[in-house]
Amino acid sequence: MQKLPLLMFFGIFVFLLIACEEAPSTYTVTYQDFDGRIIATYDVLSGDDAPLPADPIRDGFAFIGWDQSHLNVIRAITLQAIYEAETQEALEDDEPASPPEVEVPDPEPVLPRAERPILVVTKLEGLDATLTEFFGHPYERVDSIIDVDWNQYQRAVVLYNDSLRKELPPRLLGRPNLDANHFVTFTNDSDIDVTLISLDDRDDYERFLTTVDTTIFEIRDPASVYDYYPIQGTVVLDASRRFDADLLQLALGEEVRVMDGSLNEDVLLHETIYVFLGNLVPTFLSTFDDILRPLDHALTVIELDRGQRLIVGRATGEWAEEYYAAFIDAAKTGISAAQPLSLSPPEGIVFPTPREVTADMCTIEDTRTEPQSDGQATVSNFIPPTRIPAQGNVNALGILIKFEDVALVQSASEFEAFVSEVHDMSVDYFDVMSEGEMTLNWTLHPEIVTAPFFLSPEIGPGHPSYEALIHEHIEYLLAIVEETTDLTDVDMINFYWPAGLPEYVYGGLSAMTDEPLDTRRGEIYNYSVKKVETKYFREPRVFARSVIHGVGHNLGLTDIYIQEAALSYYEEYDSITDKYGHWDIMTAADNEFNAWHRWMMKWVTDDEVHCQPEKTNDRVEIFLEPLNRETATTRQIVIKLSNTEALSIALRDPGKYCPLVPIDVGLSVPQGGCTQNVLVTHIDTKIGTGNGPKTILRTERSTAEDFSDGLMREGESVTFEHITITHRERYAAGSVIEIRFD
Repeated sequence: MQKLPLLMFFGIFVFLLIACEEAPSTYTVTYQDFDGRIIATYDVLSGDDAPLPADPIRDGFAFIGWDQSHLNVIRAITLQAIYEAETQEALEDDEPASPPEVEVPDPEPVLPRAERPILVVTKLEGLDATLTEFFGHPYERVDSIIDVDWNQYQRAVVLYNDSLRKELPPRLLGRPNLDANHFVTFTNDSDIDVTLISLDDRDDYERFLTTVDTTIFEIRDPASVYDYYPIQGTVVLDASRRFDADLLQLALGEEVRVMDGSLNEDVLLHETIYVFLGNLVPTFLSTFDDILRPLDHALTVIELDRGQRLIVGRATGEWAEEYYAAFIDAAKTGISAAQPLSLSPPEGIVFPTPREVTADMCTIEDTRTEPQSDGQATVSNFIPPTRIPAQGNVNALGILIKFEDVALVQSASEFEAFVSEVHDMSVDYFDVMSEGEMTLNWTLHPEIVTAPFFLSPEIGPGHPSYEALIHEHIEYLLAIVEETTDLTDVDMINFYWPAGLPEYVYGGLSAMTDEPLDTRRGEIYNYSVKKVETKYFREPRVFARSVIHGVGHNLGLTDIYIQEAALSYYEEYDSITDKYGHWDIMTAADNEFNAWHRWMMKWVTDDEVHCQPEKTNDRVEIFLEPLNRETATTRQIVIKLSNTEALSIALRDPGKYCPLVPIDVGLSVPQGGCTQNVLVTHIDTKIGTGNGPKTILRTERSTAEDFSDGLMREGESVTFEHITITHRERYAAGSVIEIRFD
């Protein structure tokens, strides 16, 4: 309770200070024509620039300016218009009238700069004797820079602590963390050299006076706060705070400075800057956040404005130590461009070359659209035969729909911006997944297409008229679009239904019918219908993965989750609706494509797949590298079981869309993370989409209903019929996989 009177007193004190503060001085600036006529007058705050009126007009003469400067007004002034005769006749015929005499005060004497006093800005008292001895020159001391005519002084010295710091403008103050051992002199806008000195108390100031020779003040005209200081040499720091930065210093030489990872802006005062990152990007590197956040298992080189080089390496997860060693090795040999941080396999590991068989002998037939051999029908949304290529450019058109009598929840511009953001995410996604092999080019139809609403509560998925109605609706819209849009080079089309539709409209709508769209360019099979919902507004990534899932269908990929209608077929799974978890974008919960799908689309090349034939009473060991690494010799092991079945073995590890920890850089964060471990999958193409054509082989430990614990840890095994696969040894560069045939 004793604090309340103190707070009230402090508030009244501040109020009185504000009320008693003098208003800044103002001066009148008068613009006068050749004949004494007043053109304009302005009241201007001291130190501000006066506005300029419109140029006056005088027949036969050209206006060339004013006889005085209108800048940095510090007294009342009158500016006279100056003209130049355009012809001799004008000069003779239009003799200007004599302007009335204006009383002009005698100009103040201007002292040579060397004779002007030094301006000292400080709130510290009792320094007169010390200042006189230190400067050996006349000086004037003020505690505020308001109303100061800088041109009356030869230079200025600002001695500031926290109390004065708050009053100085940033342009004058410089960096706010100057201390008693740092000072800087620069030339301000008034051509006066200003020295900034930060002081905590008088002792700091007196120590400064006894240790600093003022003749070595460096005069600079800074472009940014960092330019107040000279650029230094090379600095290294481990911003992840996990490793020994001295090791990197030894690799670069003794002249390299090591800085603690907790330091901020000071690191940017060096010519060459080596930084190693962990999970987070430090605040002092936030300017480069878009470049650094997706960086992993790699280093990048950023050229800064002042000829500096910022070299950043980054690795997350348990193998970060090995990548730090690779970062040091790269620094030893010299770094000229961005590159992956590659690791060497452990000693004694031999890659499986030459291959046992060629990769094309691993492939199996795709029979997903055929009936089950036991007569049970495939539960499927039809995958049309005409597919878009998975390499090269894929041109996609997005069409935004507005239904009559249904108000838009978003404005037209918001609707367009939201879908554009989702498209950008999908472009980045396919660039990463395909390692640049596929480029998705989206174009938005320039106008939102308006159409009558055609669904009713009794018509939904499963109704015999549902897909037919959608197809008719799409053809109606397409006829409108073709009036303004050339579809010649369009490979696929997405139709976006707006948010705000009635609740009975299927929320996860993704309809691809077996009826092609008959356009002027020919039939287009590759189209999807997506319904935007309000829940996506805050999380566009969730909607983006639905779009990516649809593009996956257009690439020829099937759903690999079990649809509800298929549960009776898989009685042993009871309520399980997923046999593949989040390990592929074509599942219900997703983040990236699996190894098999990447291979089918040629994003993993044949020479990166080891085809292992079945053997009898034999055992083989193969060194398998992580799927997400930029370069690898073996990304997948395939064991062909029959013409329609195979086993796929891949080593999953963290990547942009499979992060180790939940940081906001991907479309989704998988449950349990994505550590570097082995995923073994059984593929059966006899099973159609919606029945789960892929199944993760479980270890004894794996019990999660969504298969999120499906990765096989070191020492664990899975068995399929007579084949046992063991994750024998695990290294940063890859894992030893043992395959035993009984």
